[in-house]
Amino acid sequence: MVADTIKAFDLAQSIMQGGFGKNTGLTKQLTPSMVGNILAQNAFRSLYWRHFDFGDTTIVTSPFTITKDAGATTFSESTSAVNGALTCSTGTTGNDGISLHLPGIFKGDLDCTILVRQQFDVITNASNEAGFIDANSDKTTTVISDIDTPTVAGGAADLALLHRETGETLDGTYALATKGSTPYTAATTTMLLPGLATTDTTTFSPTAATYHTLMVSLKGDDVYSMIFDENENPKAFAYKASGIEGGTALLPWWALITKNTTAKVPLIDYITVFQNRF
Repeated sequence: MVADTIKAFDLAQSIMQGGFGKNTGLTKQLTPSMVGNILAQNAFRSLYWRHFDFGDTTIVTSPFTITKDAGATTFSESTSAVNGALTCSTGTTGNDGISLHLPGIFKGDLDCTILVRQQFDVITNASNEAGFIDANSDKTTTVISDIDTPTVAGGAADLALLHRETGETLDGTYALATKGSTPYTAATTTMLLPGLATTDTTTFSPTAATYHTLMVSLKGDDVYSMIFDENENPKAFAYKASGIEGGTALLPWWALITKNTTAKVPLIDYITVFQNRF
């Protein structure tokens, strides 16, 4: 049985413990897809949470804000994805894209977490990111324009993102990008192999038409992230101490752009977000 007053980071650790960390809040390890069902069944008074198991476009058109370039195609329900998913298209103009985000009511000081299960028809010549940001003046594009440094665009002062981009030194592999308004400068943290106290670096590049899950979890100013494969096995994680200002209001954020004239079409199976209510 899960306590009614479970804390958000205890829940996050129970997801991540297959890769690192320890279970401090639940009686067993959780997989990413289990979390939405557990939240819905228990409706913890101590947590604010939303679980969007896509398959109906009305789910995304109400709470989410969608921004796209003129040539991009907005989100719609996939007619072929098993169990339902949202799909869209970047269009065929280089550097055009599409994003979605929830309201800026999340904070690191409330130990917020986001999980996104997704796949792409084409993984080359593309850029994708998911996590938390405080702002982006051009929401048709990604906040990170160069993951190697990283280079931060759009006026974002606070961010915690798993980002991948082809054509960089970290070519096509995810890395953790962080920045805090005061005093944490922008930084890129490479991924490590899952395991307690591991220092072995690894890379994770998605396979076309194959699901993977991105997870970004904040605990105050500290940033945790993990990537799971199609079977929900932990494949890579990254941690950045003092990576973000925990008191800043943040948007749960997802964005995709094409880097050439080939459209990129994703499937988003679900998005889950949660944090402490108090």
